[in-house]
Amino acid sequence: MKKSLTMILTLALALVLVLTVLTGCGNDKHEFSNAWETDGTSHWHQCTTKDHTDVSEKAEHVYDNDADTTCNVCGYERAAHTHQASTEWSTDGTNHWHLCSVNGCNEQLDKAAHTYDNDADTTCNVCGYERPAHTHQASTEWSTDGTNHWHLCSVNGCTEKLDVEAHTYDDNADATCNVCGYGRTVTFTITFNSNGGSEVQSIQVEPGDKIAPPTAPTKSGERFVGWYESADGGTTLNDTEFVFGYMPRKDITLYAKWQDAVIGSWETYQVVIPAETESDEDTVIIPGEEFPFLGITLAKDTFNLTVEDTKLTLTLTMGESNTSGSATYTKTDGVYVATLTIMGDTVYTLTTYDDANDRLLCEIRDKEGEGYTTYYKLTLARVNDEA
Repeated sequence: MKKSLTMILTLALALVLVLTVLTGCGNDKHEFSNAWETDGTSHWHQCTTKDHTDVSEKAEHVYDNDADTTCNVCGYERAAHTHQASTEWSTDGTNHWHLCSVNGCNEQLDKAAHTYDNDADTTCNVCGYERPAHTHQASTEWSTDGTNHWHLCSVNGCTEKLDVEAHTYDDNADATCNVCGYGRTVTFTITFNSNGGSEVQSIQVEPGDKIAPPTAPTKSGERFVGWYESADGGTTLNDTEFVFGYMPRKDITLYAKWQDAVIGSWETYQVVIPAETESDEDTVIIPGEEFPFLGITLAKDTFNLTVEDTKLTLTLTMGESNTSGSATYTKTDGVYVATLTIMGDTVYTLTTYDDANDRLLCEIRDKEGEGYTTYYKLTLARVNDEA
């Protein structure tokens, strides 16, 4: 009985297996193709039995990365991806580019050489790549300004000054730099020391230029004689006056020479006869008018006064004859006093200088001290050739 039960169970199991095969494959045996069947997503082996739709080893395609187009299992070729440029630049020493951001794609997009403003520029204008600074290369020619010379870097766009040094000259008169040949404009200066007179501006010109004397300075009570050089800073002036002609190749200081303004030769400008001498009021006589005091026509040379360093000489000319008297004078508070003998008479003279008009005022008295009589008052003008 037990044996019969075992046999029944075995037959039942076999029946189940047969039914299972008949249900899955139409009662036929599976035979799968060695070739892969594919679609855009998967691959599989198809059953080769007619009218069978069964598949084996169905799975999704396998790729190395998003950029890989060939399935590693079945060889299916999918469409290439669309490149997507990274927002950041990739670079090397020559170029820049945007890498494709698709995983596994190393495509270099927008690749181009770096661009710079010039050979000295170190930063790419497009991607910001920093290249090493260039090595300066000195130009063979000198560049200059009024003070220095240098070699410019010859690299395009570089303005670096190399070997900068001041110009060198043999002396202050040398116009050409010994190193670079720069030609400077050399000027020399004449400085005027007016020795207490009004200020005179210096002259600064190139050697060989024409020079003219400046407007003469003025000094109260003194007369400008000329400009003189000095070997001891103005203490002692040279014997000869400086001649203005062409600028010498040296700096010069000239010193004003002065003399007492009254020194020189003076001639008649007018005569005033005081009221107490001839009439009730002063009488003014000018050259060409009658001079009743002497009974002559007054002329410029009627009275001539010559003043020297320590003495004065009064000369009276009447027609063809003349007479003179000389004496040493004293000077007190701007008044020059002298006692002269002229035409046999002794006269006392007081002379002052009219700075505003460059004239002498000379009063002729009969004596010194109180109780004097003024014969006349002379106004004398400087003789023209001394003006």
